[in-house]
Amino acid sequence: MRLFLINLIPVFSFLLSLTVFHQKTKKEMLNKSIICNSLSFLNFILLGGLSGSIVKAIAIVRDSYILFSSKPKIKFLILLLLIYILTSFISYNGIFSLFSIIPAFIYSCFLWQNDPQKIRLISILTYQFWLIYNLSVMSYTGAFLNIVSSISVFLALKKNKKNFL
Repeated sequence: MRLFLINLIPVFSFLLSLTVFHQKTKKEMLNKSIICNSLSFLNFILLGGLSGSIVKAIAIVRDSYILFSSKPKIKFLILLLLIYILTSFISYNGIFSLFSIIPAFIYSCFLWQNDPQKIRLISILTYQFWLIYNLSVMSYTGAFLNIVSSISVFLALKKNKKNFL
């Protein structure tokens, strides 16, 4: 019963995340992303997914910094990437624990660009890593929602197709 209740948290995150990549601006995407990451953080904490919860906490800080910074500094990105590398050593619990850190590393690099289409495109790739991680920590709802989210982002790419692939 506890696992069932914990797996309801990603449903709320998912409902909001369906709108994240359909936003026109990076700022709008980041506002909603912070809320989604907060819900995912709570979910991973309750499931004992150490690397996932650390990555989501860092993502909240990262997105907040980018949102409130007039021009995000490359030094902050380098610091983030170093923190992700350190996190991979601290939270290593088998190969699957890296499947939360790798997409965070990649996605962070793309957030420093001002092209929402590139951010949408790379998010499809990162969702596949998260799918595997979610399965490894028994977040089955989260895994299913990663698949649906990938489809949603693909549709957002097509909707904003002036720069589509």
